[in-house]
Amino acid sequence: MTLRRNYYRDRDTGSYVYLLDQYLAFDGGKGMSPIVQELGIELAVTGVSYRQAESAMEKMLGYQVISHEGIRQQLLNTTIKPRDKEKVRQDVLFVEVDGLYI
Repeated sequence: MTLRRNYYRDRDTGSYVYLLDQYLAFDGGKGMSPIVQELGIELAVTGVSYRQAESAMEKMLGYQVISHEGIRQQLLNTTIKPRDKEKVRQDVLFVEVDGLYI
């Protein structure tokens, strides 16, 4: 697939930018869009291995986007933001049973 992008001069900063890249939040130096990065990290975290995440992405997109080591490096460079704690509205009782006795 061939994609033509127009190169524009930013009037405020004087630097040259690709508007399409800005719209997609794409940094050409990284080689992939943020959505593909997030997908690779999500597959690596929820899956079995980095290699399986690489294989799944290759099957979905039709070509090798990133290597398993690239996914690992992306994951190591990611900051983790903890979620806000949610208050429990009711008392909760978790019971583990074996099918015969509680």
